[in-house]
Amino acid sequence: MQEAQLAISYGAFAIGLVSEMPSGPGVISESLISEIAAT
Repeated sequence: MQEAQLAISYGAFAIGLVSEMPSGPGVISESLISEIAAT
C-alpha cells in the first residue's frame, strides 16, 4: 500500500499488480489488489 501511494505521489498514473500466479516474487492477494486500487 505504501509503495503504491509513494508511486502516485511521484506522478505515476498506472501501476502493475500481480495475482494468481503459480510462483514467483511479488504475488499479492486479490483483496489487497482491490484495496490498493481503491486508493
